[in-house]
Amino acid sequence: MDGDLHHLPNDFEEIFHGDHSLQTFPLLRLPAEIWLRICEFAVTDSKPINVTKEPKTHDQVALVRQPPLTHTCRLLRHEALPMFYRNNSFEARHFCGHFNEHACPRRWMAAIGMERLKAMGTFSLHTRMNEGFWVGCFERTGLAARVEVTATNVKGQCPRHSHGKAQTLTVTFL
Repeated sequence: MDGDLHHLPNDFEEIFHGDHSLQTFPLLRLPAEIWLRICEFAVTDSKPINVTKEPKTHDQVALVRQPPLTHTCRLLRHEALPMFYRNNSFEARHFCGHFNEHACPRRWMAAIGMERLKAMGTFSLHTRMNEGFWVGCFERTGLAARVEVTATNVKGQCPRHSHGKAQTLTVTFL
């Protein structure tokens, strides 16, 4: 098939030479109800999204990690980004103090902004630090949040200290 070009449509070269400035993204040619449903499927994940999965980084763009679909055009970004934050579960891990191997979740939260945090609703935080510590951290970052303990004595959450105890906090952004 690689060398068999006769299967290409007659207007194939127009892809390279035509004026595409007035064309719309093909998805948007569908009725709005359909492309909105497609967007919802494209940005919704059945598993929680771990925002601290990657190693520490100072690049805020890398921290935000929004779906590729939201980078295709302004209309899809405007419609699909709220779906992404509203329809998914988000979580973060913060362990081992100075030796924490992951980026601090507060940096990610500050990077996406309060409007998106409110759209998200709640956020699960697996940590050794108590809720008072996190309330103070959020306040210093300028994030208004309520923090509640939802699970205690969670074993094996810290990769370097599998013997340690941790807790899961639920953070609700106000």
